[in-house]
Amino acid sequence: MQSSTARKADNGISAAEGNRLLKAAEVADVLRIGVRTVWKLRAAGKLPSVSILGATRFPAADVARIAREGVS
Repeated sequence: MQSSTARKADNGISAAEGNRLLKAAEVADVLRIGVRTVWKLRAAGKLPSVSILGATRFPAADVARIAREGVS
């Protein structure tokens, strides 16, 4: 049996992975949406992101929350 921190939620992100930063394609896979929709959500301010050396990444914890609660 896996510990609770190693278990993956329905969205495919475990509690231990919550601090990870995801690429747009990974976000699209988790949320089951297209990559263009990921960028549209970011542009609309509904999907938090960070920029690291010119690369945009999305905090896994925020993606998991959106997968659970939906986009507001």
